Amino acid sequence: MPPRKSVAVRLPVPKKESSAVKIILDRANDLNNSALERLYDTKPRTSQDIILAISLFSRAIFLNKIEPSFYLNRAEAYLLVNDFESCFANMKKVQMLIPPRKLCIDSHIKPDANACWRGLSAGTTDEEDDDLFFTIQKFEVCSTSSSWLNFRLRRLYFAFGQILLDQRRLYESLKYFKISRDFGMCPSSVYLRMVAIYIGLHKTDEALELLYNLIEKYPSNADLYILRAKLYSELGHVDLVSMDLQKVVLYAPQHPEMRQLMEYTIWTAIKYKNKASAQILHGQFDVAIFFLNHALELDPTDWITRLKRGVVFSEMGHYESAIADLMSVLEMEARDKERDFEVNSYIASVYNKLGVDHYLNQNYLDAIAVFTKALRFNSTEGIIYKNLADCYLATNEESKREHCLSRAFHLDSSDDESRERLAALYFQRGENAIFSGHYPYGLIELSKAIDLNPTVPLYFFERGRTHILAEQMDLAREDLSTVLRLEPNHRDAAAMLDQLTRGIPSEALQPFPPQKKVVKGPFDTTGKTRLVKESILPLEVNTRSKQ
Repeated sequence: MPPRKSVAVRLPVPKKESSAVKIILDRANDLNNSALERLYDTKPRTSQDIILAISLFSRAIFLNKIEPSFYLNRAEAYLLVNDFESCFANMKKVQMLIPPRKLCIDSHIKPDANACWRGLSAGTTDEEDDDLFFTIQKFEVCSTSSSWLNFRLRRLYFAFGQILLDQRRLYESLKYFKISRDFGMCPSSVYLRMVAIYIGLHKTDEALELLYNLIEKYPSNADLYILRAKLYSELGHVDLVSMDLQKVVLYAPQHPEMRQLMEYTIWTAIKYKNKASAQILHGQFDVAIFFLNHALELDPTDWITRLKRGVVFSEMGHYESAIADLMSVLEMEARDKERDFEVNSYIASVYNKLGVDHYLNQNYLDAIAVFTKALRFNSTEGIIYKNLADCYLATNEESKREHCLSRAFHLDSSDDESRERLAALYFQRGENAIFSGHYPYGLIELSKAIDLNPTVPLYFFERGRTHILAEQMDLAREDLSTVLRLEPNHRDAAAMLDQLTRGIPSEALQPFPPQKKVVKGPFDTTGKTRLVKESILPLEVNTRSKQ
């Protein structure tokens, strides 16, 4: 530091100054100049030179107590021997002696724009909370002296606070960091050290509040998110840790401290998933959803957990939430694409359940739309086709119903339900045709029904009776014999078959009625005209018989 000459700032002296006062002031200046020579002109400078200089400054101050430069020089000397407290005491005396001035007058001592903010605690009135942040009022109180003195003090307070922090004297260090903050020291440097102190004092609320405001001011600083995530991990807020890690992945994906925190969140997510599985086994779906939600908050890219949550939602009847989860699985790049068919099957199952609800509420058109969506995701599930066929039955769309039942039967030929329902459809269609007099078409539909379900006696009986109406007696006897083989006590079939094979019973026979006289017509069997003598016109028969 260059040598400092004598008086830098001096108060005006009275015009009529006595010789004794002048001698005292001159002596004070001489002592001050001698002390400055000891400090800056002596090389090498020893600790004895500094102590002697402090003594000379003190003697000068004793002779002239209103000269601020004497206190300022002694403060610098105290700083050389690392006596910060004495240095601060002399600096404060300088502030008192320099005439006060308004902040707006000196443009060189405006506060840093980044320092004047309060963030989340702007609306609070708690005294301890107000002491956390920089305010313009505090700055105006502290910076009433010259700009040079203000800059000098803020750095000295900050340096002494750092020294105390290194010595683990946390409370004292916090005090001086707050003073340097009030003098307008860079907020990020001061606040980060205050955060460290509050963590050391186990005041996590204050530390978190400072971090919240720092992150709000510097939202792309990954180190701030890491520090806050560590605090959350100590407090057990693993979900908040995960949220901060997502920000770190966005701004600094290769951050060296992210791996440990990521392992912590993943292991916690595994615990949540295990608890959810246990609750599912006990039928406690609400509790299982709670654990699955936490697991997904910690690891939103875990498509297996999202799939499981969608299935649980489906079991609970929350179909919209289930569909949303299952559809999001198909949009995740990290999924196993070989299991897409399984996911699509789950989606179709949810749509099927939703369609059944619409059907039970007699919303047939909505049910048809939902079942159709289900078939888009899984067109090999027979139950969906059967449910859709029931809807078409309610809306009297017979051809579509036949298509659905046929599709279900072809997907699983061992499905008795599809086979029986399709056979019943053909039987009903055949009966309607027979009642309308369309025997051939009716026989075709009845034959379809019998081919699908040859164990129903009614189908054979109706076809046998139709064969009789169509005068196909041999086919009728075969069908009626099959009826009696399937159901020996079928009385109508036995009676009809008896008539076809034995004829009318002898007990029911009556004598033949008298035969009428055959009258020859005007034409013979070859179509030629008979002779008049041999033929009698129909109108003449009654006349001749009367004669």
